[in-house]
Amino acid sequence: MKVQQFLDNFTILKNARLDDGSVKFKFLFIKNLKNIEEEYNKVQESLQNIIQPSEKLVEFEQKRLELLRKYSEKDNDGEIKKDIRGNAIIAEDKKEEFQKEMEDLLEEYKDVIEERNKQLQEYNEILNEEFDDSNISVTKIKLDLIPDSISMKVLDAMYSFNMIEE
Repeated sequence: MKVQQFLDNFTILKNARLDDGSVKFKFLFIKNLKNIEEEYNKVQESLQNIIQPSEKLVEFEQKRLELLRKYSEKDNDGEIKKDIRGNAIIAEDKKEEFQKEMEDLLEEYKDVIEERNKQLQEYNEILNEEFDDSNISVTKIKLDLIPDSISMKVLDAMYSFNMIEE
């Protein structure tokens, strides 16, 4: 299982609705969830440390948003108009001036942007690495204890954590 799959599967389990099922099933499920959650929190903290934006990146983003506010078309509420892809619509008569200022801003923060791209690349590489689940201890749940109403997503997530005993 990849790190991204681990994160996704934990989220599925965390959000699972367990209205049905025996008390024993619910207890074992929650016990396993707590054990998995410890590792989940460690992975999230590690990823957060990698992806944390620098002060310079925050500064760049603020200046970029200022440019968008300055040159974009506004709706009746004064909000930036966006196209179908969610990109700001730059006023036709201001496009050249906007492009010039944006190019200058990108050049000024070129090193910061390169560093951010490296961070994102490292983050994505970690998400695609194999997840080491040796630190997770789960108690197997007998198949006949699992309620019939459980979703396929939850069942698949349980299976990926080796929680099911046939």
